[in-house]
Amino acid sequence: VTGVQTCALPIFKEKAQLAEQLVSSGHERGPVVVAALLEGRLYQLKKTKAVVIGAEGGRDVRIEKALDAAPLGKVSKRSLRKIKTNNRLRKQLRTTLAFGRLKHPDAGVRLEAAQRMLSADSSGIISVLSTALEREEDASVREVMQLGVALHDAKGDDAESRLGAIGTLSSSLRPEALTALRGLMESSKDPVT
Repeated sequence: VTGVQTCALPIFKEKAQLAEQLVSSGHERGPVVVAALLEGRLYQLKKTKAVVIGAEGGRDVRIEKALDAAPLGKVSKRSLRKIKTNNRLRKQLRTTLAFGRLKHPDAGVRLEAAQRMLSADSSGIISVLSTALEREEDASVREVMQLGVALHDAKGDDAESRLGAIGTLSSSLRPEALTALRGLMESSKDPVT
């Protein structure tokens, strides 16, 4: 994985693109670096410009290399520049990490990722969920993925998709499904004139 220095650039869009590359690369440290960025633990050494992961402890920060976890010891906070994020980037990072987890060999990890995606509000999530759904074999994970797609479709403009979503949502006992159905019922009532 190259280009981890891009995280230090002030352009949030480039940071989001790098995060996607890190997670999809298959590099074992990719998700760790993205999680550190999300948690505010990714720094750049001012002197060398190297990107490191840190754990604060008083006046010093214990640091390690971002891509190989080689310990670098403790340094003063003044020798580091925290790599900044904003709310929009943090939302993208959470989604990116969840996407990566949808490919994990452990069904429990995939299930957790799919559940986290239920609350994400992005059309990009639906395409990823739909793609993952095509290859998913675990029934519990498939059920949550189908619910995610249905929650999105229920908000759409296409009547056929909304009807299909209602069928999926009505067969689920999950709170998200019941809330979506209530919302659909409320929005379909004619206002009293």
